[in-house]
Amino acid sequence: MKGQGPYVDWFGVESAIQQAARRQAADHPGASVGQYLDHIRRDRFLSRVFADPESGWLLKGGTAMLARVPTGRHTRDVDLSTTRATLDEAVEDLAHRVAVDMGDHLRFQLESERPGLAVTQPGVLVARLSFACITDTGKRFDNVAVDLAVGPPPVGHIEHTRPADSPDLPRLISPPYAMFPLTDQLAEKVSTMMTPRPDGRPNSRAKDLVDVDIIAATQYVDLRELRLALAVQQQRANTDLGRHLRVPPHWEPRYQSLATGTSAAAVAPTFADAVDLAARFINPALDAVRTVRTTWEPEAMEWTVGTGSPAAGPHRGV
Repeated sequence: MKGQGPYVDWFGVESAIQQAARRQAADHPGASVGQYLDHIRRDRFLSRVFADPESGWLLKGGTAMLARVPTGRHTRDVDLSTTRATLDEAVEDLAHRVAVDMGDHLRFQLESERPGLAVTQPGVLVARLSFACITDTGKRFDNVAVDLAVGPPPVGHIEHTRPADSPDLPRLISPPYAMFPLTDQLAEKVSTMMTPRPDGRPNSRAKDLVDVDIIAATQYVDLRELRLALAVQQQRANTDLGRHLRVPPHWEPRYQSLATGTSAAAVAPTFADAVDLAARFINPALDAVRTVRTTWEPEAMEWTVGTGSPAAGPHRGV
């Protein structure tokens, strides 16, 4: 198929997308064709964002988690970050990048924009965007929701990689994604988990506990890099997270619901298991005074001495 060149029309693309989604769903019991259609649609959007490797955009959030770990939480939203000067500049740049046709007979058109809220990230500007996915025949092929953040650069290592579960569509242009550093994403999640809501309502970010445990089960993490990311996050937020991870007990029902079908459920089937794993993973990075091992090993799910494995990167999906 690689020698056949681009598709001549949308109907050929649509047929290939449907077949690819059905193949992936058949290979992954519990997943649906609809979920993989969402995945492919997001991939077509992100292929435009990252067509230029120097675009300055980074993928983060739930979509970045799924790119690393296909057995993560399903999400339809796309989280992107950039260091551009203003939110208006960022929105304009993104809209321009995704409006082009990349040989897939699609374009993405900005339909709406509304302000967002970065509760635990002072100095970060956030917008919620909606892009219509439109074929060259004029047919609307659903939409893509984007959470866009403009803020300071991350401190960790930026990876360039294709999703771990990329769709088999070799006739479409599919560049690597620029990934928001895993350690920075962990630092943001830990900060959000332990920061009270400004409106006084109970913190409800149980999904971050799920994600922390998924990372613990599947990714190598460098302790020094995670400590630095947590230190910078606390400095920017002007807060002290303390030396121990704190998880609200009222998250238990929500954790059980969100973890079902993910890597977290395999390694932490109960809420108590989840809290214990997250604490073993995060506490050594919060307690920077302690002498601890340097690399998190997902196979053993513990901090170990040595750098024989990647300092920060994938291990496996559970």
